[in-house]
Amino acid sequence: MIWDKNKKTTYFMYQPYECTAVEEYLEDMAEKGWILEKINGCLFTFQKIEPKKLKYSVDAFCEISVLDTEDSDMAMDYREYCIAAGWKYICQAGKIQVFYRSDVENIIPIQTDNREKFTAIFKSSLYNVFMNLLVAVLFGFNLYLQFFQGTLEYNLTSNLSLFSGVMMLSVIAMNLTSVISFFIWAIRSKIKEKNDEFIPYNNYKQLKRKNCLNKIYLGISMLVLIFAVSSTNDILSIIAVMFSISLISIFGVIFIKKFINRRKYSKPAKFAISVIGILITIIVTINITMFGLMITNNSNEEDSDLPQKSTFTLLDLGYKDGNPEEIYERYSKSILAENLHYSGGTEGRHISYDMLKSNYQWTIKLQKDRIIKNMKGYGYDIESVSYKFNLPKDIDVDSIDGGRILLISSPNTIVKVFNNFEDMSQYDFVRTIYEECF
Repeated sequence: MIWDKNKKTTYFMYQPYECTAVEEYLEDMAEKGWILEKINGCLFTFQKIEPKKLKYSVDAFCEISVLDTEDSDMAMDYREYCIAAGWKYICQAGKIQVFYRSDVENIIPIQTDNREKFTAIFKSSLYNVFMNLLVAVLFGFNLYLQFFQGTLEYNLTSNLSLFSGVMMLSVIAMNLTSVISFFIWAIRSKIKEKNDEFIPYNNYKQLKRKNCLNKIYLGISMLVLIFAVSSTNDILSIIAVMFSISLISIFGVIFIKKFINRRKYSKPAKFAISVIGILITIIVTINITMFGLMITNNSNEEDSDLPQKSTFTLLDLGYKDGNPEEIYERYSKSILAENLHYSGGTEGRHISYDMLKSNYQWTIKLQKDRIIKNMKGYGYDIESVSYKFNLPKDIDVDSIDGGRILLISSPNTIVKVFNNFEDMSQYDFVRTIYEECF
């Protein structure tokens, strides 16, 4: 692409009910010497002109669908009506029609009835609000499955998993901010309408505050992404995942529009097709993200050096260790915590445990509560047996399923270990683990 100094593209997020804010923004740009040429999503393209005052009209035309072609019959009829009133057409963005005029004196607005204007803007905003809510719910559900139903020690000890969590939180926050802002405006406007008062629309200053929040969300995500990428050995996999997500998101939207425009569907049919298409796109995107996290995590496990001083084996219990080929070790570490899974031994003498360490006590408490909740869900009895082992006060020992599983924890370490040793007392077993791991 050849750089054109006479053109400028800006990133500007807005919703149909923020039409007044968009008008103020475009008029401000005109005074700086830029006139709008087209809108593509949140990208506004401007053409350089002599600085001048222009009057813009950003109208919500609710009779068309956001997925209609730009030059649909209804849109063309509406434009002809506006052009006849002295306005010049610039472009269409979804249900938004943008017009302007150079004569800024004695202007007759396109929309003269406040109630009709409110109804048109309200209806035009519903699709965007529904999609915002749908995205927030889907990502929220996935976040719940990942961090509240999934393997917590993996999520706490993977920088990539933490990044995906922060990214999903940012997406949820951005979409919920738009939904909440819309309902605040709608409620205030409805009250004003009932009282036959002037209906307020969000101005440019209000929109900038909302977009500032969105930029903060994105900035936090980017910082976490940079840290996550710098801490992994498989950068190419991350780039491939991010590239795949971008392609699927872009081509998903393009495919939905092309599919709908092949035939003249009714408005309800267009809405249903677009919702199903976006649902599929989001689900595929989430699954690709999770698959990428699994690949990079496995790669990191292969390349990570195990913390040998923390590895507790049969040798520490006074037994000969098993065949090295039968020993399985998995180590992962993040900015929050590190986790070691060890499994090995011989026939009749086998040890298996998970050890989580962290400088943040809340992560240990979270893991302990999750383990106890899961064990109770499986129907296992849990008993606190700390008093049996003469350990420091900050060391807790919980017996699960009659002592078959032991949970030993301190403020910064927790070990879940399977006790498969009939020829060793529980006291000696616990004391040895404490001396080696705490």
